[in-house]
Amino acid sequence: MSCCFVFVKRVVAVPPAAVQQREGRTLLFPSHVSAATVPSCSLHIPVERAASVRARRPHRSGSDSCRKPVNSRGGETRPRSGFTTADTRGIEEAVLLGKQRAAVVLAALLGLAISGTATAHADPTTPGGPWVQDSQQVSLERLHTYDELTTALERLEQRSKGAIDVESIGTTHEGRDIWSATVGTGPTKVLYITQQHGNEPLGTEAALQLLQRIGGNQAGWTRDVLDDVTLRIVVRANPDGTERFQRQNVDPDCSGAFCRAGVGFDINRYHDPAMSPEANPVPESAAIQRMVRSWRPDITVDYHHQGSYRQPDGSLATASILWPTNAGVAPDVLADSKRVAGLVYTSLEQYGFADVSRYPGDALPGIARNSFGLQGSASLLVELRGDLGQKSGGYLIRTAYASMTSLLQAAADGSLAAVDPAIADTIPDRGPSLDQHEDE
Repeated sequence: MSCCFVFVKRVVAVPPAAVQQREGRTLLFPSHVSAATVPSCSLHIPVERAASVRARRPHRSGSDSCRKPVNSRGGETRPRSGFTTADTRGIEEAVLLGKQRAAVVLAALLGLAISGTATAHADPTTPGGPWVQDSQQVSLERLHTYDELTTALERLEQRSKGAIDVESIGTTHEGRDIWSATVGTGPTKVLYITQQHGNEPLGTEAALQLLQRIGGNQAGWTRDVLDDVTLRIVVRANPDGTERFQRQNVDPDCSGAFCRAGVGFDINRYHDPAMSPEANPVPESAAIQRMVRSWRPDITVDYHHQGSYRQPDGSLATASILWPTNAGVAPDVLADSKRVAGLVYTSLEQYGFADVSRYPGDALPGIARNSFGLQGSASLLVELRGDLGQKSGGYLIRTAYASMTSLLQAAADGSLAAVDPAIADTIPDRGPSLDQHEDE
């Protein structure tokens, strides 16, 4: 069974702002932030965007050393092609073809939400509530296996007529490719990473829906965004762990820190910029680090699952988010990371299905959000709720999808740079745990 979501283009109200010229570009800041205190590498907005002129313009270029080349892959910009209804239907069929068939497992094996909606205030033992019951079975129909994911990405690339570029950024211990999908020609580089932990799958499903939409529609909203943003997605960073539905990668001979003996490493502890990819014992982490060092994303968002946490009002946290907390992150990068957090928070809070809290993460440099921040990328962790009954997967995928599209829109139209970083500090702390799920 497929699940489709309708994206409603959000009109962002930009607060009064101070405008400052720098090297032919305009920086847009909240009125109470002194432009003199904003570093030169803060998020840039073209003059046309700052003036709210939506007319399309020639491709941008300039001497701004904080920006990367217009074409993120170093070549000429791709010619654009129109898409027929048949083309779009073919993309959807590619995704639907990849759905895992006839796979039903006991809830104890999965504990993840898959479809429908849930009653937020139900007790963990209430049948029909969002938690898995002892006798309940959870369908894996919506989740892609490695082979199905590979097929879906290949067909999305083919059907997009060159709009989506799929490539392997490395291989795992068991020889599986770690897939990256890139789309867009804009100067602002946005990186999404999904499923570093193999048992946290819904970010991957949201990413596939996003690729289906933007790869199969080169008109309107999509064209506007992809003229200003280049999006790259590491679609399932841990394919070996996913096949076993485990947190770690697969390396039975692992040893040392963050190794589960006989199982493998925690990928999201081996991104320390001080460690070279060649010295990294975790091939998945090394592949991501090589890609980040060469591609240099402006914005990075890492999608995970957490356990179930109760908010002060009794509801369940749909997602928890956090920016870099390592003391070595530059102040301007931290401010931009908080802008991303504030944007995602305010965007999701507009939806009735989202209840967002602040994630209480630590400062380890090997954690992705800290590592990318240390390397100059505005970064964010998004932890979707997990350990649920099968009634909630649809809106959790929808939550991830909404965060992805809202951020792309804001990065493209310039409204992201007008977000007050202080909004991030108002995000409520995550409440008490209702389980013992291992996070981040």
